[in-house]
Amino acid sequence: MQTGTLMCIVTGILLKLLSNAPASGCSLQERYRYSVKYDKNDNKIEEIRYLPNGRMDYRWVYTYDGSNNRIESTGYNARGRIISRYEFKYDDNDNKTETIWYDSRGRQEGRRTYIWDDNERMTEALWYDERDRLDLRWVYDYDDKGSLMEMSSYDAAGNMLYSKCYRNEPATVNNEQTDP
Repeated sequence: MQTGTLMCIVTGILLKLLSNAPASGCSLQERYRYSVKYDKNDNKIEEIRYLPNGRMDYRWVYTYDGSNNRIESTGYNARGRIISRYEFKYDDNDNKTETIWYDSRGRQEGRRTYIWDDNERMTEALWYDERDRLDLRWVYDYDDKGSLMEMSSYDAAGNMLYSKCYRNEPATVNNEQTDP
């Protein structure tokens, strides 16, 4: 898929217009256009997706704290109604400690908490369901040099679901934001 980018400055806000041109063999119905706005700190503050007919499909608005940590993401449908909302919390070292997401009616759909050690390495990630019951637990183990050596997941009863050992390959877990 080819992507074209147009960048311009609009009253101090960086605006990127992205257009996905379909690869050969793809129909025009698969082509979307995106408008993305950034603040003066290069934080994405808005993303709009347009349908192939030019009508807006959805819009996401992002809010940040004074340390440039995303603290809220709110998604809207084409009629301007909230479809989903995420809240993010951080510790004094700017490590993400919690993500909570809500449905269109403001009801909590899930929550994740993140636990960090004194060396700012994530050691656990706890996933909770809509009733705030523990659903999944991820555990991260590191060697003396700080390299991730193993990550494992467990269900609410403590049964191991997944485990991956990193012996000869580099792996990292960081505070990069991957939620909407």
